[in-house]
Amino acid sequence: MSGQRNSSGRRSGRHDLFEELFGKGALTRSDSPSSRSTKTTPAPAWARWLTLAVVTGVVAGVVHGWALPRLPAGGSRDQLRAWLRLGVEWAPWAVAGCAAAAVISGVFAWRSAQRAREDKQAEERKKAPSGADRAAAAAVKLPIGSVQVTPHYRWWHRSAVRQVVVRAPAGAVLEDPSRAWCTAIGTVLGVELAPRSWEVARGRAVLEPGTLPPEPVEVLPPTATTPVARAEQALSSLLGRQGQLVESDVVDTHDDGAPREFTVRHAPSAKLATAERRELFAELLSGMLPESSSGRGWDVLPDPTQDRVRIVERPPLEKLIPRPVFDERAYFQGRDVLAIGQDEHGNAVGWDCSSSTLSPHGLAVGPTGLGKTNLLRNIIASGSRLDFQTRIADPKRIEFLGVSEWPGVTKVARDVDAIRGLIVDAHDEMDRRYTHLERRKDPRDLQPLLVLLDEWYIMRTLLEFEHRKEGGKGSPVELQLVARVMAMARTARLHLLLGIQRPDAENFPDGARDNAQFRVSLGPLSPQGAGMIWPGHTRTATSVPRMHGRGLISDQHGNPTSLQAWWIPNLDGHTDARARLQPQDRALLDALRPGGPVGAGWTQHTDTPLVVPSTPAHTGSGSAGARRDAPAEPAAGSAEAALDGVADVIRARDLLDHMRIRIEDNTGALVDATVEHTDSPTDEVMIADLMLDGGQPLQREFDGGDEVWLLDESTVHA
Repeated sequence: MSGQRNSSGRRSGRHDLFEELFGKGALTRSDSPSSRSTKTTPAPAWARWLTLAVVTGVVAGVVHGWALPRLPAGGSRDQLRAWLRLGVEWAPWAVAGCAAAAVISGVFAWRSAQRAREDKQAEERKKAPSGADRAAAAAVKLPIGSVQVTPHYRWWHRSAVRQVVVRAPAGAVLEDPSRAWCTAIGTVLGVELAPRSWEVARGRAVLEPGTLPPEPVEVLPPTATTPVARAEQALSSLLGRQGQLVESDVVDTHDDGAPREFTVRHAPSAKLATAERRELFAELLSGMLPESSSGRGWDVLPDPTQDRVRIVERPPLEKLIPRPVFDERAYFQGRDVLAIGQDEHGNAVGWDCSSSTLSPHGLAVGPTGLGKTNLLRNIIASGSRLDFQTRIADPKRIEFLGVSEWPGVTKVARDVDAIRGLIVDAHDEMDRRYTHLERRKDPRDLQPLLVLLDEWYIMRTLLEFEHRKEGGKGSPVELQLVARVMAMARTARLHLLLGIQRPDAENFPDGARDNAQFRVSLGPLSPQGAGMIWPGHTRTATSVPRMHGRGLISDQHGNPTSLQAWWIPNLDGHTDARARLQPQDRALLDALRPGGPVGAGWTQHTDTPLVVPSTPAHTGSGSAGARRDAPAEPAAGSAEAALDGVADVIRARDLLDHMRIRIEDNTGALVDATVEHTDSPTDEVMIADLMLDGGQPLQREFDGGDEVWLLDESTVHA
């Protein structure tokens, strides 16, 4: 029994290994009570082969040395003697075969016992990780217990480490951690280790005793000062090993040779795969570049599909730009665009309220003091010049004093009852206009109606307070009407703009914020507010300079672009308010009135003139901006040609009689058609009887969720 336990009373590893080889009870004395009461396992295969070899040798020796000499001769005994001699001659081969089988079986049994012991140790380490396991996991910042360290010792010296195998979850560690593991594990085991191999696919490293080689010192190139060289260094640093540069190309320069625009090509990198990573990358890279000639930094535009980064100098943008007087309809190619400012390239930008716009409603966000009221004045002035009818809700009661005298402004509601009436009237007006359209009238005959609901949070609070004061429950009906108007009023040429300081979802009726696709924000937004207004462009929206009129406006794709809202004098037509204006400001207001000529006392006092293109530029759906170069006409069969005349995308379940849609016919070609009749046998199926423009009838079955292109109402045949 003394061989079964060590001095501390615990079973030794050799005892467990011996039992794995020879079976349970192999070390138990046969005369002990435990040996009689405990069932032993069968002897292993190698022991049986060895026993057979010994027995065969002993039997052959006995037959050869004792039985054969004493066996009498004659008769059948001679035949027996011949068989015994033959057996004795073959006995050495039998003994050798059994011995070989015993050796082979023993090797396999030894290896199996070793593996079983290692598995047992691994299970024990999972339950209670060793100090080496904890150190290895901490070195690569993985959870405790996820990294296993198995030291292997020399068989003749159990305290001498032969090698250490470290296993981590496959794919959890990408960079070679051998050096970190050598230091951490060597400290715990008390031995100096050096890396031997690392298999990233298996997450397996092999360490062995030795001296850790010194870490190679990277010789950094001298710091570059030119923008192109600095961009190359910064790009290599941010992309790491994947950022091998290919080439740089300067696209445009200043007169002194300083670059204005250049591109840097790099090897394919997964670090630029998502929009969030590209935005963070652009912010970091722009911060590492030297100051630009304009003093406004650089726009960094990563293009992962072309494996290149385009870097453009931001042009200068003045802090205060008085509103210019120009022909808005001619500038924006006949579209009804409410111009409110200009971008950094000098192009006028605004809100496209044309009959085919995809952003009929808007949202203006900005904290107090950054020019939100001034922005709304620009919209009012532009609306009057385009023959819009404007109605305003002013819950603060003093923001739009005297504006009711401005041409086109028909109502300014200040108290709660007046605001209620304004919202109800807008909803009723929408219904009247749809009655007009049901009679197959041209929607272009309708005068655009603009409803400005300023300080939406204050307005919503007042409406809810009055609603509860009157004993009402739930949401006030006026908020529900606003949500309905924003969902339906596009075709009726009715446009809502909500002004608010913070765009929390709880401040809007169901779906109202999502239906306000035109967005404009002033000043830097909080990270939460930026994520609500400009999803995917949080860092851009939070880094806007805090100055009057500076902000972001949605372009035709819904992405934010820089904006400097024009400064415009107070539109208050009261005699006292007008007397307080400078003569030049009074001349500007006179020039902005519909049909009013530019007065002799007004000139554009700014160094950033409005860029007026020789050919009016096409504008997008959300906002409008005249670009320097007018785009070419879309080619037949292109995506632009396919979308020409398309006003919206709706679900098939929302199809109604007399709607004009664009679909693919039976040959796959795009055709325009009129919905004659619809039938929905189930919630998931919509059957539509269509009349193609060529006069051919067509029946089409849609899934309820299928998207259908809805044509502009101007294409409806009278």
